[in-house]
Amino acid sequence: MWRRFVETVQTWRGGKPRWLRRCIVAIVGMTILLIGIALIVLPGPAFLVIPIGLAVLASEFFWAQRVLLWMQRLIGRARFKRILTRCGLWRHVPFLHAD
Repeated sequence: MWRRFVETVQTWRGGKPRWLRRCIVAIVGMTILLIGIALIVLPGPAFLVIPIGLAVLASEFFWAQRVLLWMQRLIGRARFKRILTRCGLWRHVPFLHAD
C-alpha cells in the first residue's frame, strides 16, 4: 500500500512544473499548519498537527526545514532534561542550565 502511494507521489512530482508544485505544497502545508495553530486553543492534537504541516512545507521550502529541525532540537533538550531530572543529576550539571 505505501509503495504504491510513494510511486504515485514520485510520478506526480516528476510531471508537474516546479512553481505549480510549490504553490500546491504551500497551500496544503499552510492549511494544515493553520489548523494545528487553531488546535492550540481548541481541543485537539496540536502537537501532532503542527509538525505534520511543517513536514509538508519542508518538502519544498528551506525555512520550514529549519523550523522543523529547531523543534526537534528543542524536544530533544526537553527530553534530556527530563531524564536527568528523574535521575537527580540535573542540578549537578551546571553548564546545561544556560537555557
